Order: sequence, then structure tokens, then C-alpha cells
Amino acid sequence: MEQKIIKNILISFLLFVNISFGNNQTDSLLQVLEIAKENEKPLIFNKLSKEYLLISPEKSIEYANKALSLAEKNNNKKEQANAYYYLAKAFHSQNNFNRARNYYFKALKLNEKLGNKKNIADIYNSIGLTFYLIGNYEKGIINFQKALKIEEEIGNKQGIANVLNNIGLVYDDLEDLEMALEYYQRSLFLEEELGNNKGIAGSLNNIGNIYSDFDINEKAVEYYEKSIKNL
Repeated sequence: MEQKIIKNILISFLLFVNISFGNNQTDSLLQVLEIAKENEKPLIFNKLSKEYLLISPEKSIEYANKALSLAEKNNNKKEQANAYYYLAKAFHSQNNFNRARNYYFKALKLNEKLGNKKNIADIYNSIGLTFYLIGNYEKGIINFQKALKIEEEIGNKQGIANVLNNIGLVYDDLEDLEMALEYYQRSLFLEEELGNNKGIAGSLNNIGNIYSDFDINEKAVEYYEKSIKNL
């Protein structure tokens, strides 16, 4: 099939999946910020950073830096970790993977001290993506596997599905199509179990790409059509 649907990277970027944007939310946060005590401001700045991640990475970085400064001043480790995380996400969205990775590691270190396994798994997945996107597949797989192990330990099925999909992407790029198909199918099974239509669509699309690579075009079209129905 000459024209293929672009591969769907289910990242959650895990963070981006559930973000809703709008002036109402940012305006409300800015209003709260005006009357907030100093020790409350890091949380609000981080929420603003999160809100701006996809609409203005520059603004997101600005707010995350403000959160970081105040969190350090008040020895607020949780919001320090969140500020590092949002800085990483903002630079990630700008394709500045080296700077993103630097902040991911800082966020990782603090989250390990805080014992937040869900965040640790998310960060390993994101680090894996920074390596995958520059073609360093070996380090990508290493970090995805670390993420997968933790997601399985804490029983986070959505996290497991996302990481399985990303491992599939690596094998897909390495042209190990059998392995890629296996991981995409495992991801699809969990997405269907969770009833996550966006995740189902992404996995179906990626499976369609595999069948296209196998030149099994009827099967590829079947999966592409199923994918579209779930969008």
C-alpha cells in the first residue's frame, strides 16, 4: 500500500491524553494565583504550565520555571518534581530531546525519593520516547522495559498498553514486523478491555501498517477502516 497512515505514538506522551485546554481554565488559575499564599503558588504555576503544554510550550516553560523557583524556596519536593516534569514535556514538544531528557532525569530522581511509582513509570516511558525519536532504539527499548515492569507492578493497564505500543513502534522501525505485531496486538487487547477508543484506533492503525508492510493489503485496509470507526 503506497500511502500509509502515519504511525500513532500513544504517548501519553501520557500526560497529554487527559489535558483539556481553554481560556476559562487558565483565567481561573490566574485569578486564584492573585490571592494564593506563596507556598500555594508552585502548584498553581505547575497547573498553568500543564495547561499551556500544547498551546504554547514557551509559556509552559515560563510557568514551570516559576513553580520550580518557589518550590525550591519552600522545599516542596513534590512540586519541584512536577516542575521538572513539565519542563521536560515542554522541551519534548519542541523536539529538544536532550534538554527534555535532562529534566526527565531530574524529575525521575525526585519521584524515586518520593516513591511515586506511577510517575516513575511515566518518566521512563517518556525518556524511552526521546531515544526512540532520535533513532537510538537500544536505549529506547531499555527505558520502555523499565516503564513496563513498573506499570505491571502497580497494575496500571492503560500505562501497560501505552508502553507496549511504544515497544511495538521500535520493532516496527527495526523492521522486525513479527515482534512489532505482537506488541501492537497486546496493546490492542488492553485498550479494548479498557474501552479506550483513541487507544484502540491507534493500535488498529499500527496493526494495519504492519499488514501493509507484509503486502497483505486487504487485511491492512480492514484494520485502517476499524481504526477510523474508533476515532
